[in-house]
Amino acid sequence: MLKIVHEGHMGIERCKNSIKDLIFWPNINSDIKNIVENCEVCMKYRNNNSKEPLIPHDIPQIPWFKLGTDIFHFDNKIYLLVVDYYSKFVEIAHLTSGFTSISVIQHLKSIFARFGIPSVIVSDNGPPFNSLEFKQFMHEWDIEHVTSSPNYAQSNGLAERSIQSIKKLLKKFQGEKGGNYRRNRKHLIASSLTTSKTINYELDTQPNLNLNLDKKCTRSGRMIVKPKRLDL
Repeated sequence: MLKIVHEGHMGIERCKNSIKDLIFWPNINSDIKNIVENCEVCMKYRNNNSKEPLIPHDIPQIPWFKLGTDIFHFDNKIYLLVVDYYSKFVEIAHLTSGFTSISVIQHLKSIFARFGIPSVIVSDNGPPFNSLEFKQFMHEWDIEHVTSSPNYAQSNGLAERSIQSIKKLLKKFQGEKGGNYRRNRKHLIASSLTTSKTINYELDTQPNLNLNLDKKCTRSGRMIVKPKRLDL
């Protein structure tokens, strides 16, 4: 049972939350703590230094009002990450044609079509987010674009932290599942469903796996407002 609980290589508290309403036995918390702290895969990728403080951002009162976004590389592939500031819900899209502004915009439109149009997007000030095409996209869709300095990425800290968390999870699955993380991504997603930080993947040509942002939250009217020029 403990191996099943820790299959997604989540931390102690997240493992406790995933099982607390399902089963109980004496010393369950200490048993969970023991298996997590002694997991060879987790020990390999555990942080050795303390976390850097984040630059404060206002937390919105509703989901999908404010998003963070960034580009990251993993296993010789390029991905776009989008994270919701309210729920910490994460979307990942594989940029098969590179991280051009056109490619990023196309994937963002696809995400907006499924979850709604945000009011604010936070990114760094590097390519492709500093391109004319991206600035026009933000203007036409009536989205406030907040940027950070390329030399001060901590101001986009939520996206940066989300990337590091996802990379660590993917590396764990590479090490444990023989390197084929795409084949085993469902295990990663399933283990994430028991937490508030739900992860949604669009890897290669596989169908998208739609997951709820937060079943207890309702969306605002702003999320269904059409952009100034709809050119999906």
